[in-house]
Amino acid sequence: MIKKDLNISLISLRDPNDFMLHHELECFKSSLGYSKIKVVNAVNEKLRPSLLDEDFLIFGGSGAYSVLDKHQWIKNFLDFLLKVAENKTLAWASCFGFQGLALAMGGSVVHDESRQKLGSFEVFLTESGKTDPVFNVLPNQFYAQFGHHDHVQSIPSNIVNLAYSEHGEYQAFYVKDSNFWGAQFHPELNKSRTWQRWEHYQKYYEGNQKEEIEHILKTSVDTPGVDNIFNRLMAKCK
Repeated sequence: MIKKDLNISLISLRDPNDFMLHHELECFKSSLGYSKIKVVNAVNEKLRPSLLDEDFLIFGGSGAYSVLDKHQWIKNFLDFLLKVAENKTLAWASCFGFQGLALAMGGSVVHDESRQKLGSFEVFLTESGKTDPVFNVLPNQFYAQFGHHDHVQSIPSNIVNLAYSEHGEYQAFYVKDSNFWGAQFHPELNKSRTWQRWEHYQKYYEGNQKEEIEHILKTSVDTPGVDNIFNRLMAKCK
């Protein structure tokens, strides 16, 4: 049973006029089974210290930015991620948020267009993932929705690697001595939601690249059950 009147915020890492901001919010509402999620936009709003007292913070993706970009708001965002971990605030990070958390904690991220992924791909739990209180709800091998250009290349010793794939060694992790989990993939998405995103972003692609991505999406398997990790996280709410 989900507790009523929780304070949950999606820290948006998208431009305020990005159409995908609304789509992302609706995806998280559906996956968490909770409709009262507020939005705080990190691009143009100050991330107030009072956010650390929220029941649950969510960090999502960012269609227009890389965590390696030299914008002041990204630096502020990275600093805030450290405060979330230090405060032991319950938090989740998908994609851009996941990459930012790795970078903030002292890991490294690379931008590589040639390794971009969009669609469903197989993921494997590490031994730590199999016993993690959030990720052990998933089978040892599962498919998840990917959609990213940047990749976490290394993580520091205070981060526990929970999952990997043939496309990257670090697909999910947990920050030690915190309540902060994250994944490169998108548990908030399923096949149809990923296709909806593609319909928005396909104008930025052309030729063979566009045809290849559309083929991958059309032949991708659906990914039911991956969002079960949110059930575990919601159960941890204050």
